[in-house]
Amino acid sequence: MRYIIIVLLLSSFFSCVNNSEDKSARPQTGLQRPPNILLVMADDMGYSDLGCYGSKINTPNLDKLAEGGIRFTNFYNCAKCTPSRGALLTGKYPHEVGVGSAIAMPDKNYKPGAYQGYLDLNAVTCAEYFSENGYSTGMSGKWHLGEIKKYWPHTQGFEKYFGLISGASSFFEKIKEKRDRKFAIDSTEWTPPGNGPDFYFTDAITDYAIKHIEENISENPDKPFFEYVAYTAPHWPLHAPEEDIKKYAGKYDDGWAATRQCRWERLREMRVFENIPELPPPPASIPKWGKREKQLDWARRMEVHAAMVDRMDQNIGRLVESLKKNGQYENTIILFLSDNGASAEDIAKRNLHDENVPIGLKGSYLSFCEPWANVSNVPFRNYKLKLWEGGISTPLIVHWPKNMNIKRGEIRRQNAHLIDILPTLIDLSFSSKKNADIEKLGLTGKSLADVVFKNKALERPLFWEYNGHRAMRLGDWKLILPKNGDWQLYDMGADRSEMDNLAEAEKEKLEEMIAAWEVWANKVGVYDER
Repeated sequence: MRYIIIVLLLSSFFSCVNNSEDKSARPQTGLQRPPNILLVMADDMGYSDLGCYGSKINTPNLDKLAEGGIRFTNFYNCAKCTPSRGALLTGKYPHEVGVGSAIAMPDKNYKPGAYQGYLDLNAVTCAEYFSENGYSTGMSGKWHLGEIKKYWPHTQGFEKYFGLISGASSFFEKIKEKRDRKFAIDSTEWTPPGNGPDFYFTDAITDYAIKHIEENISENPDKPFFEYVAYTAPHWPLHAPEEDIKKYAGKYDDGWAATRQCRWERLREMRVFENIPELPPPPASIPKWGKREKQLDWARRMEVHAAMVDRMDQNIGRLVESLKKNGQYENTIILFLSDNGASAEDIAKRNLHDENVPIGLKGSYLSFCEPWANVSNVPFRNYKLKLWEGGISTPLIVHWPKNMNIKRGEIRRQNAHLIDILPTLIDLSFSSKKNADIEKLGLTGKSLADVVFKNKALERPLFWEYNGHRAMRLGDWKLILPKNGDWQLYDMGADRSEMDNLAEAEKEKLEEMIAAWEVWANKVGVYDER
């Protein structure tokens, strides 16, 4: 019986999935002006890196948006930057739009399909939808959905673009690496000012986003705007202005265990979690806080990471001030989230770090590695690239002053996913024709409008696959198969930190969910050859 229920649920779920390429939607008439949209994404930021999610990092601007809006606790990404960005922009699982894995390099001949490594040009993006419905569209920041020019933002609905086409680079200059990192303005390659003493990429992303917004207000005063701001902070390399690093001097000298415990206590005080009775122990691979000479370098890494998050928050404050200055703040939907959990990668092997340069400044090139990533993802297991909660959980803040007729600062605990962002924005902007447009576009995600405004339940399965790792979430149950491991099952209602594997105790539930995952995998092309 349980299997039949899940199959019926999946049949309903997939009935709205098709390959529609219809881009004929037109602006509505005779209605109030739709809201502006400011969609902000951080890069490799852990679940608890914001003040409003437990951190002592200074993030007053995001905290204020959370106080005036809604925070989600069970919002999910795709564990890796490229799949997450594909899902965010299209409202579909990444395999459905060609980005089930990492980005393809220009010298690679990837087979078209679920793992082709660039965003399918037939997929309708947020930018294309809103452009065709009367919006001006702009993007500033990290693209990472196609290295070749025909897959750049200007071919995917963004009228204006500034940023990094590739995945990561120095925040201070363009440097030579094994493969060239592409920066662009619109469809033209651009080189960051390597000798500019005041250049910092997070600031530049904001400068151009504000430029796009204010040009639209000036040139097209009757048109709403859709602006996608994709920061590269706090992704490696650890780079921040010295004045921001100094704010955190000495704050992490007690080490990662003490910092982790402090975050956990703040999360408990904030009542972000109601189903984690105690902080899980760190993995055995994380060493105890070391000797004094090593401690200073390790503490400095976390100081720089904190400074990167802090500086990003300052820039979000600049965006908000621009909206207020131009009279657009009240009717702008602002969403903030991260593309995946914190990264445990160690990039020292790239041999780009100058030992004579203080960590965090131009010439250094390091990451903060597993011990601090474990802090960044409190209270979850594992990191970016994996499908444990530490890899796929993200904060989500939703803020819209004009229409937040709810108790502000509330928490939403429903399961939701990046695929839900586009249908939600369609619903909030064009509610009178949302069902027709969502069906026409073949979107996989669901609108979160009733979750945000009415705190309604949202029941449907969610699925993941990345690099051989597999997972599914259905209500309080989570199924997970680590690469080269065995299927595991967790009751997330009682065990969000995934410590008590119930695969043996709940064999019937395990088999039902495996069968459901297989249906989804075959539907979206998980088993296609690369």
